[in-house]
Amino acid sequence: MSSTSSTRPTPPALRLNPSPYFFDPLAAAIRRSFLPSSSSALRHPLPLPSLPDHDPSKSAFASDDVPLDPAVLTAAASVASLDDLLLLRDSPLRQGWGEWFDKKSVFLRKDRMFRSNFDALNPLNNPVLQDPDATAATTGLTRADRILLRWWIHHFKQVPFPPKKVSLHNNVLPSPTKLGTERRTLNHNNHNQNINNNNDNKHEFIKDGMNSGSTRTNGGELSSKNDARLRVRVESIENHVYADGASTNGVELSSKKDVGVRVESIDNHVYADGDTWGYYPGLPLRLSFNEFMDAFLRVGKCVTRVFMVWNSPPWMFTVRHQRGLESLLFHHPDACVVVFSETVELDFFSSGFVKDGYKVAVAMPNLDELLKDTPAHVFSSVWFEWRKTEFYSTHYSELIRLAALYKYGGIYLDSDIIVLKQITFLNNSVGMEDHSSGSALNGAVMAFQRKSLFIKECLEEFYMTYDDTGLRGNGADLLTRVAQKYLGEENKSIKHMELNVEPSYIFFPISSQNITRYFIAPATETEKAQQDLLLEKILHSSLTFHFWNSLTFSLIPEPDSLVHRLLNYACIRCLELL
Repeated sequence: MSSTSSTRPTPPALRLNPSPYFFDPLAAAIRRSFLPSSSSALRHPLPLPSLPDHDPSKSAFASDDVPLDPAVLTAAASVASLDDLLLLRDSPLRQGWGEWFDKKSVFLRKDRMFRSNFDALNPLNNPVLQDPDATAATTGLTRADRILLRWWIHHFKQVPFPPKKVSLHNNVLPSPTKLGTERRTLNHNNHNQNINNNNDNKHEFIKDGMNSGSTRTNGGELSSKNDARLRVRVESIENHVYADGASTNGVELSSKKDVGVRVESIDNHVYADGDTWGYYPGLPLRLSFNEFMDAFLRVGKCVTRVFMVWNSPPWMFTVRHQRGLESLLFHHPDACVVVFSETVELDFFSSGFVKDGYKVAVAMPNLDELLKDTPAHVFSSVWFEWRKTEFYSTHYSELIRLAALYKYGGIYLDSDIIVLKQITFLNNSVGMEDHSSGSALNGAVMAFQRKSLFIKECLEEFYMTYDDTGLRGNGADLLTRVAQKYLGEENKSIKHMELNVEPSYIFFPISSQNITRYFIAPATETEKAQQDLLLEKILHSSLTFHFWNSLTFSLIPEPDSLVHRLLNYACIRCLELL
């Protein structure tokens, strides 16, 4: 037994014969062992990839960051300024990958401008969307936050939200109603008759669609046969509404999972997107902002260029604002008018002024193109954050008017300006807001040549002193500051030729402090005589009239009042009531 056990071979696992190589699971690599290898292992070594004799990465830089590689040393020696180190202009370090940096910066800027707000819907970023009964590890709520959130949910459940479903028993879908006060005209009855006729055709369309493969349930909902989807198109004559299985202006559309009910405007309106920035009949749609502006100004053979900005909802464009555009076209029927807007359809004026032969176009400004080569170009890269500020609409209008005048030259008018006379002779002009001493300038009416030095100074000042917390600091006060510096003692005679400051009665014959009293009709013969004299004076001396819509938007001018007479002085569609 002892002899047999002494001659028994040793198991392979117990042999002290280590291999010269071992596998490192962390690095997923085969490494050489530090232990001495046996003769058998040396006779059959594992093949390993050989490294190059010379590795350029090891000799490119020394321990003190001094380049040793000749190519790197030559490129570093050619760096002459900080701009070269930052890869600006024609830096020698841009060779090979400078173009990639440029494209990357453009992508990041546009991605920052156009990214969405969906991150606000992340429950971890919004306490209201978090579950008060969840564990602390999945929410950011404290104990007090949980109590408060449960209190909110309790009160929300007590508020009834009864759904209003569409009744299809008579095959009639109620059309959405227009917000705001209804303006009735002499053609109102004919217009309603046309709407009724269109509604009859619309209901026949719905009926045909319902009879082709679908049945109606008692609850007013639709059920589909053979998983067919019914698409109901409802025309809204006065509203441009888009919805998908949702409510629109108090009308809720219900559908089952096999049925898609969609409400859309039958009229094909044109909206701004990433490819279309403006619209005018006869011009292609897929034009960049600069291409559209150049094409419109060229096709229209525009000698008189007028720019306006509208950044309110479409339904707020009332008859009084229409009167401002009418007064301009009444005195300048050949003028080319561009309304910059982010809120209205690009074909907003097609059925009215454009149909009547006037050259009026709507364009959504592309800030990257409009502000290019101006001191305020940085605002194109922060547009997404900028539009969240309190006075964005006002500050946006201030910047757009300056940029448009600087890039194209022409006349800018606020939407609450009534033109009383020809204004094409104005050149490098801006008006005083009030006749009192020390009054500020007002940019409601401006006329400047292309590449005006004064407008360039205003853009520089807008960039240097922009304040998103002030209402007038970037508008009237900015123009006043720049004018005071621009018309300094040095070269005053030369600079005065490039800036004409008009007295207040030229553009603003009635100040903002006195405008409300003239919305009321005169009560006595004496008041009527006084307003007659004032009207005669305004028509004789003033070029425009400002009805200060920010202060008077809730007022309706009474018939025979001074404001009513001025609004209708140069009207085109005079039958439409104010």
